[in-house]
Parts: sequence; C-alpha cells; structure tokens
Amino acid sequence: MDNLYHKTLEIGEVHLADSILISCYTIFQLIIDYLTDSIIHSTRLKFIHQRSEMQQQAVEHLDVLTETGLKTGVSKPRGDVHRDGDYHRAVHVWVFAERTQELLLQRRASCKDSWPDLWDISSAGHISAGDSSLTTARRELEEELGVILPKDAFELLFVYLQHSVINDGKYINNEFNDVYLVTTLDPIPMEAFALQECLARRK
Repeated sequence: MDNLYHKTLEIGEVHLADSILISCYTIFQLIIDYLTDSIIHSTRLKFIHQRSEMQQQAVEHLDVLTETGLKTGVSKPRGDVHRDGDYHRAVHVWVFAERTQELLLQRRASCKDSWPDLWDISSAGHISAGDSSLTTARRELEEELGVILPKDAFELLFVYLQHSVINDGKYINNEFNDVYLVTTLDPIPMEAFALQECLARRK
C-alpha cells in the first residue's frame, strides 16, 4: 500500500514538473515573440528614419541671405533658391602653381543645370545651410578633385556678388562668392585627381 502511494506520488510529481516546464516554455516563447516584434518594429522605425534623413540630404538646402549678405534665418532647397532668385553664398577655389605660373581649370559636365560643358574655376560649390565658408571650400576641393588640403592652404582673397539669369529666366543666380586661392609650388599631378561623378543638382 505504501509502495502504491509512493508510486502515485512520483507520478504526480512528474505531471507537476511537466506542467511547470510547459508554463516556463510558454512564458519564454512569449518573451521571445515580444522581443522579436520589438526588434522588428525598432528596425523598421530606424530604417524609416534613415531613409527620411537620406531624402533630406539628397535635397541640398541653402541659407537665404539679404541683399547685403546677412542670413535671414530661412533656408530653402537649392532649386527653389535659383528659381526665386534668392541671395545665397558659394565658394570659388582657384588652384595656382607658382613654379609654372599655371592656373588649374576644370570643364563642367554636360549634365549640369547651369553653364554645362564650359571651362570653370578649379573648384566651386554652394555653401549648404549651416555650413561655414572654409569648410565648404575644403569639401568641394576634395569632392570634385579628390584633393585634400589643410585649412591654412586656403587664402580668402575677396567676396563678390554675382548676378546672372540663364535658362530662359528659370535659373536666377544672386550669389555671394567667397573667393579662395590655393598656391602650390608645382602643378598637382593628374594622377592625384579623383574626379566627381556628374551631379546635376550641384553648382
């Protein structure tokens, strides 16, 4: 009788243990499902945020200036600035080789929306909203030609205001240009250049 009681008790303990294991497994599975859903949701939100940032970065914004070159506190897409004739700022970088007295020029790509296929400054570009003039000068030289130079290599010569209207009045350029000079002893060798792919929506 005692043996029968102990055997029944053992069977009961097994059933109890099985129930506990099943409950633990169920809870564990719920936790896994919750964490998985959270990770997927978080990843989806991160992807949406990154895509939004990329879309914003793809549209270059410029600071709108007054007629005297002061910031108005407003920024607009580059295309809107030239459509509306807003005052804005850009950089021109001239690279001059002292020993040979040569000035580096580059030819604009045919895909440009302003002055395509024409000979141009060594490097140039708009100053994006919030960026500084010198930072832009260094960035444009690197992006367009693959040339990286320290800040002290850039000498600010002067600022001039350019007025022009092209493309049947669809492109109005009221631009303050910060003109920089980079002087090298010898011309930069051609193999040192890494030319930028054509971006029609850049200067």
